[in-house]
Amino acid sequence: MLKVDQTYAANSQGGKNFFCLDDFSGYVNCNAGGDLNKVTLCPDGTQCSCFTATQCSVARKFLKRKHPICQRIKQAPKLSESFDYNFILAFKVGEQSGRIRGQIIRNFQTKHQLITEKNLLDGTKFFQLFVPDGSQFIIYSGN
Repeated sequence: MLKVDQTYAANSQGGKNFFCLDDFSGYVNCNAGGDLNKVTLCPDGTQCSCFTATQCSVARKFLKRKHPICQRIKQAPKLSESFDYNFILAFKVGEQSGRIRGQIIRNFQTKHQLITEKNLLDGTKFFQLFVPDGSQFIIYSGN
C-alpha cells in the first residue's frame, strides 16, 4: 500500500479521511495510518473544495457545507488588455521627506509601459516609457 505525505498522515485520526491534493485537482482517501486507499480526480471544470492538508470533514463543518468535495470552478473574469494604477507615495529618508503622485499604465498586448510621477512638494515631474525591442526594453525618460 502507498504512503502519503506526513501532513495527511498526521491529520488522519481514525477512519477514512479525505484531503485535497496540493493542486486541488482531486482528493485522497486515507486511513488512520496514513495509508493511501484511493485517489479521486475531480471531473473537468471542478476542483477540490476543501483546504490542503485539512480533512474535508473539518473544512466542510467550518464552512457549513454539505456538498460533494468536487465543486464547479468559478471562471475568473477575462483580464483587460491594459492596466492603469494610480498611487501616492509618502516617504522620509533621514531629514528629507516627500510625497509623490504617480500613475502606471501598461498595455499587455503591446507590452508598452508608462510611469509618470509628480513630486507634490516641489511640483517636479518625471516619466519613464518602456518600449519592447525583441527580448529587451528601450527606456525613455525625462521631465
